[in-house]
Amino acid sequence: LLYIVAAIAAGAALAWLSARWRPWGAAIGGACLLVAGISLALHLQAVLSAGHTYSAGEQAAGAWLRERTGADDLVAILPNSPSSYTVLGLGGRRLVHGWTGHLLDFHHDARMQEQEVREIFTTSDAGRAAALAAKYRARYIYVGPTEREALGSGSLSGDCFPPVFSSGDVELRAFSCAGAPAASPAAGL
Repeated sequence: LLYIVAAIAAGAALAWLSARWRPWGAAIGGACLLVAGISLALHLQAVLSAGHTYSAGEQAAGAWLRERTGADDLVAILPNSPSSYTVLGLGGRRLVHGWTGHLLDFHHDARMQEQEVREIFTTSDAGRAAALAAKYRARYIYVGPTEREALGSGSLSGDCFPPVFSSGDVELRAFSCAGAPAASPAAGL
């Protein structure tokens, strides 16, 4: 709202200046249009430039997700991970938890969700990981470079997370224990 009010005020001031002092008003108006045009061009350049280059493994994982999973299948990634580009962008699949900053607009408990989904990747307790995956209805677990850095010793072990895809730096694991017990709150939450 502030930007809209400022834009209307600036337009009104420019119109008044143009009517009161024609040469100066035209010069200032032209300078404003030049600055606006340059700003738009720089913004478009930033938006259209490639901010993420997909590895061969990410491209293959995106294709695998698109071809072999259902549109309603949820994929768990490490929260706030660039892996969302692969899962959402290339695979066209929804995330269990993406960027916390975006989710806070819609879910008051997004920070707690972030901690619990992160725990799927970091806990060495296979039962706890399975319970959390069941709680958030994850069908697949995406393990890319960011997730691999966060994996704890023994994380995603056990029969509930069998690997179903592997290519280069990416692995996908199916969550096959849908009947896992409900997750109990972690200590300190």
